This record gives sequence, structure tokens and C-alpha cells, in this order.
Amino acid sequence: MAALQTRGSKKSISYPYRIELINKDYFYFAGIWQQWTDKETGETMDTFAIITTKANELMEKVHNTKKRMSTILTENLAWEWIMCDISEDRIREIASFQHPFEKMSALTIDRNFKTSNNPLKGFEYAELPTL
Repeated sequence: MAALQTRGSKKSISYPYRIELINKDYFYFAGIWQQWTDKETGETMDTFAIITTKANELMEKVHNTKKRMSTILTENLAWEWIMCDISEDRIREIASFQHPFEKMSALTIDRNFKTSNNPLKGFEYAELPTL
């Protein structure tokens, strides 16, 4: 979501985006997973978080207030992240990887994408500059 702040206002308006890798059907995020146990009830729950890194040139325009992006991994980095026994230094190195902005695309979509017949269809906002 990109936020646009109007002059003289502290309130931001958010815009949803569809993010893709050019010529790729899917992509990988760096994430962490842990099983958590409630000490009172004994109930266990799988928990996870997606790792973020400093935004690349494209994502800096989309996440323009926090200037961050999910860590999108190449196939080789994803394999290493999941399958290899790597050092903490290597974990930090992979977690801070910035996917090249030239290999990504971003398209604004309708704010009502959750109830839309075609949630991935592009939608233009007159007040929003193009990327």
C-alpha cells in the first residue's frame, strides 16, 4: 500500500498495489517460523513473520512512508534460506537482499479488490502519480 499525504493534512490515503516479478509466475519471501506453546493451556500454534528489508527504488515509491519491502528471494537464495544450515551472518545477508527493481512491476488495484470479480485488475487513481 502506498500512502499519499495531502498538503496541510496529517492523514494519509492508502492505495493497494499488485506487485509482480517480471516473467515469473511466483516468487519467494524470506520468513521465519516457530511453533509457540501457550503455557497456561498447552495449546500450540504455528507462528510466522515475513522478513522486510530496505525498499528498492520501485518499492520505495509504493511503501513511501516506511520505505521498506518484503525480502523477495531468488530461487537460489530461497533454496539456501530453507534447505541449508547457514550462519547468522549469512542469514542477515540474505534477509537484507533487495530484489532488483528492474525485475519487478507494480500496478495499482481497486480499493475494493477483496470483493471485486477481478481483484488483480489494474485501477487508476487520478490523484496518484504513476510509478
